[in-house]
Amino acid sequence: MAEAELKKRKKLTQMRLASGGILAIFTLAFFISKYYQGRYPAAVIILAISEAAMVGGLADWFAVTALFRHPLGLPIPHTALIPKEKNNIGKNLGSYVQQNFLTAEVLIEKIREFNAAGTISKWMTDTEKVSKMTDQVIKYVPEILDKLSDDDINRFIKSNILIGLDNLELNKLFAEILKTITANNRHQEILNEGIRIVNNLMHENEQKMRELFSDRFSWFLQFIKADEYFFNKLLGAISAYLQELNDDKNHRHRKEFNNYMNELIVKLETSDEYKQKVNSIKNSISNNEVLINYINNIWSDLKKMIIEDIKKPNSNIKYQIEKTINLIGKNLLNDSAIRNKLNSGIENAAVEVISSNSDKIVRLISDKVESWSAKDFSESLELEVGSDLQYIRINGTLVGALVGAAIYFISHLY
Repeated sequence: MAEAELKKRKKLTQMRLASGGILAIFTLAFFISKYYQGRYPAAVIILAISEAAMVGGLADWFAVTALFRHPLGLPIPHTALIPKEKNNIGKNLGSYVQQNFLTAEVLIEKIREFNAAGTISKWMTDTEKVSKMTDQVIKYVPEILDKLSDDDINRFIKSNILIGLDNLELNKLFAEILKTITANNRHQEILNEGIRIVNNLMHENEQKMRELFSDRFSWFLQFIKADEYFFNKLLGAISAYLQELNDDKNHRHRKEFNNYMNELIVKLETSDEYKQKVNSIKNSISNNEVLINYINNIWSDLKKMIIEDIKKPNSNIKYQIEKTINLIGKNLLNDSAIRNKLNSGIENAAVEVISSNSDKIVRLISDKVESWSAKDFSESLELEVGSDLQYIRINGTLVGALVGAAIYFISHLY
């Protein structure tokens, strides 16, 4: 039995004893005053008060008891109401929840009052709360990872990568990549960057190139400086060509580069020969032992890296998670338009989901109540509210005593 249930049962027992004790006191007072009413005038007053208190206490005892069972086990009509009406109570409870808690108006009001996007974004900017939450989450990661089968994960990764690669039409993928590159002459920008890189490499390594070039000449040609002459001519011609190609956007070789790219895209899309060439490259990649070994070790390496990092006091994974959450929270706080859209989306989704499933919620409540036995349902309900209902018995006894006193004094005034 749960600790909470034990506390409720203890409280219910205490309240029953309290209400019964008060009734017993007035009952005892009734018999004592009845015995002494001929000797002491005050006994008559106590008799009237205690008699009315007994009537009030017994009446409310009957009313409270009749909700949950037959008083004294007697099958009196209209008693044991809750066990008898258990199924109707379940249906009415479900309908009450649906009509008063699951309507669009109520949901919208509560959701707007909560301001989900604003509340969440403020929480996300609270570094202390985010840090505590992250600590609570990542401390379970090593345990979760250890429970996963390494062989199963490796097999899953390997099969999906290789299957994905096998099903991939690389020729069409390359064609789409080239289309993206050639859109708006981006390939010419790449060519410009290539020219710049080649030009810089030539000038940065000019001395080394000069020495390599000179080594190819005989000592006599080196003696008459022929090697330097030819190298300067060659370097100057290459530099001039690169400069010309860079400056002239309509250069012949630029047009040839355009034509080559367009032809290559068409061939990749339509040519069986190019498709076979690309597939040959794909097959060589799929069967590459280095790649297969790498794939086999992906999970093990990744798992080891994650566990080792998480165990560090200055875990980079934890830091990156917290940093990302804080950044998203700050951006949300500074962007009211996004917050409004998120709140609107949450509101619409919540209303749609709950409204469309409200009948299921009603059935869940009523079916659950129907599944309980009448005795279990009555006892569980009494356990929840029975302690408070005992106050009705106490109040009935005390109010009865006050009414008895009032009637006695009023009747003796006239």
